[in-house]
Amino acid sequence: MLKSTDSSDIEGALTLLWELNNRTLDERILNGSLALMAELLDREDIRERILEFLARGADHLPRANTEVLKQLREKLKSISNTQKGKYKEMVQLLLDVIDDVLSSRKSGQ
Repeated sequence: MLKSTDSSDIEGALTLLWELNNRTLDERILNGSLALMAELLDREDIRERILEFLARGADHLPRANTEVLKQLREKLKSISNTQKGKYKEMVQLLLDVIDDVLSSRKSGQ
């Protein structure tokens, strides 16, 4: 569904991922979702929806593993200069949260 060009398919898939991440504590689902979102940020046609999804689920980021967070951080950095307005703010918010999580892990907190 996420490979579709139909916006209702994409919205449905994102809603399903959102519900799965909210209802389960399984980090494999969260890590898989975040890795997939990092990949999908390459698609300009759905990038804004992906950023909205990530921003809405930012409170889940501390549960993600370090490698997935680093992957997502690099992808967000690579697109940050192409975004404008609220989407640029979303990218910055997500980068700040990821950096905070990684810093706290590094310092052992």
